[in-house]
Amino acid sequence: MPLLRVLWIILLALFAFVTLALWWPVMLSVEGSLALPKGAEVTLNIRFFSGLIRLKYRLKANLYEKPPLHVLLYHGKEEPRVLWRPGQEPGPKKKPRTKRMALPLREIWRHVDIRRLRITGELGIKDDAFYTAMLSGLLSSTLQAGLIAVCADKKNSEIVIDIAPQFSGDSLRLNLEGIAGCSPIHIISAILIWHLKNRKGQATVWHILSKTS
Repeated sequence: MPLLRVLWIILLALFAFVTLALWWPVMLSVEGSLALPKGAEVTLNIRFFSGLIRLKYRLKANLYEKPPLHVLLYHGKEEPRVLWRPGQEPGPKKKPRTKRMALPLREIWRHVDIRRLRITGELGIKDDAFYTAMLSGLLSSTLQAGLIAVCADKKNSEIVIDIAPQFSGDSLRLNLEGIAGCSPIHIISAILIWHLKNRKGQATVWHILSKTS
């Protein structure tokens, strides 16, 4: 009897943990920078259970350094992996992969809560104050309009765009800071609902085609 009671307590604890993990929001913070001609760098911090479990990734793209045009992925103390490298020779033919489950990004995006999104930086053209002022204002307006359109359904989002003109010489520097959160249960439900609707639609189309053929 005591053993059975212990097993029940363990099962209830596992059920409570899984339920909590599905409903507890996963937080994602992004910090990125772009500075030409140096390159770009993005740091992703993923926090589970309010930071009890953390994952950190760093993406770095160098444009003119040697070797050029590489996108590297850093994770902890592991050696960086090359995610993208143009012009590399094609390797041996790989076996065709099985069809994977597609991700409905639009449906998932609806459940993402954008807490903060800030883009700051500077833009400058050497010896041309007029184009410097015009292009920096145009870049700010374009980014502002694009982000407002993308985040139109995010009511409590803090969106700040500030691109300052730099009259001392050629420069383009952008800094990105963002914080977002989403519950895993919302992502799972969005994926399942989308695929059920998609499968139902495919079955209907197939039924109609089979009758008309």
